[in-house]
Amino acid sequence: MAASQIRGIRMPEQISVSQLPRLLVVEDDDVERTIICRSGFQSGFEVDAASTLQNAKQLVGERKFDCATIDIGLGADSGLMLLQTLAEQDLLIPVIVISNADPKMLEMTGKAAEALGFDSHVMSKPLNLIELRGILDEHYRNTPIRRSLDDLNKTAELKRVEQQVGLIVDEWQGSIRDGASER
Repeated sequence: MAASQIRGIRMPEQISVSQLPRLLVVEDDDVERTIICRSGFQSGFEVDAASTLQNAKQLVGERKFDCATIDIGLGADSGLMLLQTLAEQDLLIPVIVISNADPKMLEMTGKAAEALGFDSHVMSKPLNLIELRGILDEHYRNTPIRRSLDDLNKTAELKRVEQQVGLIVDEWQGSIRDGASER
């Protein structure tokens, strides 16, 4: 079976890019949205971005997401409103809450996300890209499609090892037979 590479994982051809885990990026700043989208893509996600609360709600209505980054300050709106919408729809995906608020407000926002039932991480601006990438990588590793790909890769690896062991055993048995026939 032919395979392609995504983030170092062997991916069978029958798994399409549209089946990759999907990340929703909600950020009103163009530069930061681009950076977060790029980090999500590099972590292996298919990425959708929204610059407003309305755009984000529309995307949530159209697609299934596996993870989201949500900026709390969205102009006149708040990312907390999106968290509440997701919770009301029982879409409790892992979220990375992003804000340039003071540390106490950031902590309260994280507690609010957890109270709504979200597995959340809180990040302050300016973003620490290494930390963001680490969190996205962690969420990517825990998505169902990634676990399925890992299982497929483990099965293929196990079959390869079994074949190699079989060849070694056959060679060993052949050498025993050859040694016995020489006596």
